[in-house]
Amino acid sequence: MNLLIYSHYFSPSGGGGESIVQSLASGIAEFRTLNGDREFNVTVVTETRAGCYDDAKSPLRVARRAGVIGLWQLVRASDVISRGWPGIFTHVSGCAVTQAIRCRTPWLSSNLP
Repeated sequence: MNLLIYSHYFSPSGGGGESIVQSLASGIAEFRTLNGDREFNVTVVTETRAGCYDDAKSPLRVARRAGVIGLWQLVRASDVISRGWPGIFTHVSGCAVTQAIRCRTPWLSSNLP
């Protein structure tokens, strides 16, 4: 299953919300089926620049500053979308939800990271 998580702030930006999203996304990405295959392909979409953070070492895909077209492609490739942090609509997260509705992709929103 392809899971897209939108988090405006993400590693390497420091903070509680960023840490929770990182832990949650990494944990979900580690779930395995009985035969050892990944159960979820997790992509985190964020506006946070990578800085010195090495996304290649992460068990999940990180799409930084994807833009509207990139976001549209990610939404279309996803089975479920989660928008969790921050709990308010930003321009980009609002676009993600709008695109999810247009693509008939299930999405959930939370005020918790």
